[in-house]
Amino acid sequence: MKFLTTRNRLDQGTEVSLTWERVPTVSGSGRVASLLAAKRGVDVELSHAAGALHDFGRFVTGKQANHAENGYGPAKDFLKKVGLFRRRRSKKVCQG
Repeated sequence: MKFLTTRNRLDQGTEVSLTWERVPTVSGSGRVASLLAAKRGVDVELSHAAGALHDFGRFVTGKQANHAENGYGPAKDFLKKVGLFRRRRSKKVCQG
């Protein structure tokens, strides 16, 4: 999976530099999602994963517009490659 480097980010005309936001966004969004899930009595693990992958489309394309739709396929491929979830659970994570 190819993430944006400074060079290809500039070539693609992304809206902002994504380097600084990758780790805080992933860890923060995952944590918030898991806290909300625990409070609501739903699957904490799936919610944490969905929160962590929430902005995956922005990391791949460098664009805010349609980042959820643009991240669905790459996030699904990522989860399949790492083998953390079965297909049905991976689909739920990616839809989150």
